Amino acid sequence: MKAPLFPVNRRALVKITAVVITFFFVAILFTQISPGDIVKTLSQVNLLCLIAGFFLYTGCYFFRSIRFYYLLNREIPVQDLFPVVCLHNFINMVLPAKTGELSYIYLVNKHHGRTIGEGIATLLIARIFDIISISVLFLVSFAIVVHSLTVNTGFIYWVILVLGLFIVLLFFFLNKSRSFLEALVKLCSFAGIEKTQPVNFVVIKGEETVAALETTRTTKEYSFITIFLLSSGVWGCLYAFTALMVIAMGIHAGISAIVFACTFAFMTAILPVQGIGNFGTFEAGWTVGFLSIGVPVELAVSTGFSYHIINVIFSGILGLVGIILLYSKTPGLTENPDNPG
Repeated sequence: MKAPLFPVNRRALVKITAVVITFFFVAILFTQISPGDIVKTLSQVNLLCLIAGFFLYTGCYFFRSIRFYYLLNREIPVQDLFPVVCLHNFINMVLPAKTGELSYIYLVNKHHGRTIGEGIATLLIARIFDIISISVLFLVSFAIVVHSLTVNTGFIYWVILVLGLFIVLLFFFLNKSRSFLEALVKLCSFAGIEKTQPVNFVVIKGEETVAALETTRTTKEYSFITIFLLSSGVWGCLYAFTALMVIAMGIHAGISAIVFACTFAFMTAILPVQGIGNFGTFEAGWTVGFLSIGVPVELAVSTGFSYHIINVIFSGILGLVGIILLYSKTPGLTENPDNPG
């Protein structure tokens, strides 16, 4: 068979797509402001607010660590999961298209001997409850500010509908994951590719994931109410941090309005199509949200970039803490079926 003239490199394609998305949205947003506007907005945030904000931001990581502690059946101490969470969240923030999510699976596999399937299963459940927590806060804030919005509420109802359907599909997958895996195996068999190495790898890891999901659903170590409360703690800290930064940057709005507006930016983190460091897409969501509560476009765009920069810096600091804590320990203390030797 003749080789293609331009062979497809998936990693290169992801990187090129991320660069295009980043420059596209950033270029559009910079038609409304100049770099000096971002510097001016950042200068409004005083040191005391930054220190308080950093503690709130760190609180998100502690809640995430406790949540994984329960999801992993309380077999790994919270203090050992905290550096994993720190490094995972930084990598996830920097890498495009949600590829950074793989770092959590790799880290709990390498440092704590959990199978790839367990990593996928616990991360999947955490993300489902992240979406539920965001949706609850979004709905409550929308109910409070609905009469003061400057946009057509029909659009918001469509967003709510899509979120609801997405949550239903995720829970359906969570409870019927084995059926999905069996359907995938049948599809591969029908296509005659069931014995290929990539498909065999996917099926093996899929079986591990399904087994971990089934164990998670029946475990006595926690309930889904516990995971929901911990997820609410994660997002409660993050929304409090965001509200503090927003007010410090000169947006004078009620807490409910801020929660409603910044949710549009947080929803961009759910999408698999993101730019480098989520720059551009995050600010686009932020701008849409804050325009809907009456914030001028220049202030909406400049605060979006300013908040994102602070977020990346804090994430970078905690990522460095994670690296120091993880790699200051003696490696190889745990038997690891997926990472022998």
